Amino acid sequence: MTLFYNPLRTAFLVRIPQHAARQLPPCRKLPPPSRIACPSHRSAGYSTNAVADLLSSSAVVRCAEKGLQMVHEASGAAWWASILMTVVAARSLITLPFAVLQRRMAERLRLLRPKMDELAQQLAGEVKAAQATRAWSDQRAAAVFRQELRQRRKEFFIRHNSHPAKIFLLPFVQIPLWVAMSFALRNLTAGRAENKAEETAEELRTGGALWFRDLTRPDRTWAIPLLNGLLTFALAELHFAAIEQATVLVRAMKVFSRFTAILLVPVTAVVPVGVSFYWLLSVLFGFLQFFILSRGNVQRKLGMPVVPRAKTALEKWFARSRTAKT
Repeated sequence: MTLFYNPLRTAFLVRIPQHAARQLPPCRKLPPPSRIACPSHRSAGYSTNAVADLLSSSAVVRCAEKGLQMVHEASGAAWWASILMTVVAARSLITLPFAVLQRRMAERLRLLRPKMDELAQQLAGEVKAAQATRAWSDQRAAAVFRQELRQRRKEFFIRHNSHPAKIFLLPFVQIPLWVAMSFALRNLTAGRAENKAEETAEELRTGGALWFRDLTRPDRTWAIPLLNGLLTFALAELHFAAIEQATVLVRAMKVFSRFTAILLVPVTAVVPVGVSFYWLLSVLFGFLQFFILSRGNVQRKLGMPVVPRAKTALEKWFARSRTAKT
């Protein structure tokens, strides 16, 4: 073996004798070019974030992947229709029962609202009498009133099995489902599914409809991102308008929902259409669910207390639109 210097490449080159070259192990065969992972061939919206990769390879996401593939293979429909059928099935079987429970709890709280107001008025009279007897200052009386009112409301909710925190049970079920489905579609559009990765990604490239034929690329028209953000904002306003008791938790959740709806627009614009189309279908199902559960005959069949209330501005607008079409 000899070394010589190449001044043009500023590196030492090694010349191996012929008898030594025969002893070298054979070179490993490279896979075909289509199987080599290249950043330029990855689907748009796919990142290499460690947390995202960990979620993408979790058991729940892999189950969601297999569920989507099973629906597509069993139905034989295009991928956009398979995503639609999966959304309807998942939301109907998993989140709809919790939505009914949430609505039942909200109506029960609305019925109990006069009793809670009466409880607060009674406590105010007791604190005022104690202030006159014990010579409390106004600050001391206000502090005692708040503390005692918090305790009595807690006991009241326990006695009637209607704690307001149960209203937020639905998001704790719906958000994990939304995350799992989003990451499952992310894997499928990027060709990183556990089974039939290349075949599924190729089908998704032509499995769209209308202006979004390629489900592996973002929506360059921004139609889906804008529509998704607008509907998410409107649906959140409808839900919070139905809650009459504006507690600190309700106000915080309302602000968070508005911020999320606005932030969702630029995020939706950079993810593949397969993911953003699922988000749009999910919020459309939420609208349909809200208006169905708002009907009095449906509430009576589901055992919900029917409480007359004034319609919100959005509900009045939808009612006028429906009347104008008929």
